[in-house]
Amino acid sequence: MTAKLSRLKRRLNLQTAEHDELLCDLLDDAEMFMLSYTGRDFLPEALLGAQTEIAAASYHLLGLEGANNHSEGEISASIDRLPPALRAMLDQHRIARVG
Repeated sequence: MTAKLSRLKRRLNLQTAEHDELLCDLLDDAEMFMLSYTGRDFLPEALLGAQTEIAAASYHLLGLEGANNHSEGEISASIDRLPPALRAMLDQHRIARVG
């Protein structure tokens, strides 16, 4: 987990250990989401970058859980919890189910 945590902290430009427990939770949540989405028992090495991206996106969305869009003044933004590029990457690793 140390390498994953270090990668996530670099991505978020965090220097201290203040948020390490939260970041580890976000990495674990991202992994569980990805395993559930792909139907796999383990995360392929090719998806480790996606795990970091999903955890980073979750960090930035803290406090906006359940929201579909966010407005401040005249600025409005829609919230896409799984951007199309990440969805396409995960779709390549989904296990097909029959029946």
